[in-house]
Amino acid sequence: MPTRSLCHARFEFRSRDDIAPIAGCVAAMAPYSRLLEVVLAELMLNAIEHGNLEIGGELKADLMRRGELSDEIARRSSDARYANRVAWLEVTAIRGDRLRLEVGDQGGGFAWRTVDVAAPTPSGGRGLALASALAPRGLMFNAAGNVVALEVLA
Repeated sequence: MPTRSLCHARFEFRSRDDIAPIAGCVAAMAPYSRLLEVVLAELMLNAIEHGNLEIGGELKADLMRRGELSDEIARRSSDARYANRVAWLEVTAIRGDRLRLEVGDQGGGFAWRTVDVAAPTPSGGRGLALASALAPRGLMFNAAGNVVALEVLA
């Protein structure tokens, strides 16, 4: 089982292009790798868009309706306020049969205590809902809401 040889790994990413290779590599450690890959990709995308680039849910929905999300991501990615921010995915093996996955960013966070992570809205929340369904112990956030952790079977 791959997790027996893995103790801890940290992957840093800045753009959408960085997500698929990292999510695929980490997800391969679990028996339900395709589902985990989708969940990790969603959480990592949240870390970039909502976290580091500070694109709120309503703004993202509006940009998507107008077909301008990619342009806004490119603009903010080159803006000095956001350009040097990184997001990360940390993987830690727990007793050889579980993985602790932590996705974080350098944004200001969000008010996770006021959101039902299991119920996405039209303007967002799909990544958190998928992650919540996959994690038997639920999602764990830091106080600021810019780090989310979950444990999954490996």
